[in-house]
Amino acid sequence: MAKPFFRYPDDVLDRMWDRYNWFETNVNTTLNVTSSNPFAVPDAVSRFGISPRNSSRPLYFYAYPQEKSGKVNVYFHFAEIQVLEANDIREFDILLDKTVIRKAYTPKVLQSETIYNLSPQKCRGTCYLDLVQTQRSTLPPLINAIEAFEVLEFSYTETNQNDVDAMKNIQAFYGLNMISWQGDPCVPEVLKWEGLKCSYTSKSIPPRIISLDLSSLGLKGAITPAFQNLTELQNLDLSNNSLTGGVPEFLAGMKSLLIIDLNWNNLTGPLPNAFHDREKNGQKLAYQGNPKLSADESCNNNNQNYILPVVASAASLLIITALF
Repeated sequence: MAKPFFRYPDDVLDRMWDRYNWFETNVNTTLNVTSSNPFAVPDAVSRFGISPRNSSRPLYFYAYPQEKSGKVNVYFHFAEIQVLEANDIREFDILLDKTVIRKAYTPKVLQSETIYNLSPQKCRGTCYLDLVQTQRSTLPPLINAIEAFEVLEFSYTETNQNDVDAMKNIQAFYGLNMISWQGDPCVPEVLKWEGLKCSYTSKSIPPRIISLDLSSLGLKGAITPAFQNLTELQNLDLSNNSLTGGVPEFLAGMKSLLIIDLNWNNLTGPLPNAFHDREKNGQKLAYQGNPKLSADESCNNNNQNYILPVVASAASLLIITALF
């Protein structure tokens, strides 16, 4: 008997594939079904399918958008998994809410293929998904799997593209693989990327990234220049990582950046004088726990001379954080 549903590890994307209709004719194969399309339908799913119990009628499905006038994208996954006779023809039209999206379709033998609507389909309460046998077909329709997604209208426009590009570059530079880092970084707000705070000025103005917390993520290597492209960033936390190299002067040049936490890394060299100038204008820099990082360009690397200034800087940061 077939499993009631499939998910990880059968599907590396951990989608849940449930049995949609127990009242149709079940079809299956023990042979492998290949898939070369980007939708990555698992072989375990493609080896099962259904046809109408009454071979003279279409195969019907329904989708129910949450919004009465909602729009949907539907993905029909097909593979021919039955052994056909020489004169057998399986051919059918694919309809979405009475609109034909593919005429006279024939599934490929033991090869998964996905058919979908190119633009979101607006439904009136219920979306009707029909597979209708053509006149010359000798076999009823067959389908292996189906996915339906409702199109959501976000209350805000997409995140500022420069911020998106900067985050993608930061992600690639450090090889970050965080589950929430998918789609738009700030929109929708309830699904914004972990570690981000964004500004939402108005619905017509793209959100901006104003705070980025990458602490304790095992970051290695230099502080990437991609950070300077977050031009509205106010707070940057890179503490408790394994960052190396010097503290780049561009951080002091970021006009909006007020708090920088570099505590507990492996940064080296003198701190550029530009940070002392920015400190007069309100920027706070914390760098405790970097033994080879000295306070300014005129001193050597003996960290013992700078314990008190570093601690004082960290204490100032804590006080400011508490005020916020």
